[in-house]
Amino acid sequence: MLFLNGKTNQTKNQLSLAPDPNPVTCQVASTASPYRTAQDRTSHMKFIAEYSAALKPEGMVEIQLSQRLAQGIWRINRAHAIEENIFALIDSEPLAKIKSSMKLLTQVSLYRQKLTRNFHINMELLLRLQSLRPDLPEKEKAIAASACAV
Repeated sequence: MLFLNGKTNQTKNQLSLAPDPNPVTCQVASTASPYRTAQDRTSHMKFIAEYSAALKPEGMVEIQLSQRLAQGIWRINRAHAIEENIFALIDSEPLAKIKSSMKLLTQVSLYRQKLTRNFHINMELLLRLQSLRPDLPEKEKAIAASACAV
């Protein structure tokens, strides 16, 4: 790559980990990489693709919702892992540092609650849209309708 001539290895690594454009919206979320390693990036992209495909979206609106749901559950899982790590740190930290850990735990928990609430709203919307498909078999319509009623 010509534009990398003279760049340090660290810069090359940062550029290689920069987020890819979203395949649906073609937008890049930020110039700062949310990935620690190339493996993180690969795992994330694979999860998003598989989760979205499992929702069987049809049309642009359903595709957008399935992408949002996949991103949401990825973030919920990540926030849960952060909470677990904070609990492990609390057990090993001196008493003076526990207060700051508890504040961080509270913030992460609130963030996870917000993500979970948005996830449920988006899932309900997707299921409702899918139940309105004209060619959906009756059995699947009943399943989607019962999921929306919850």
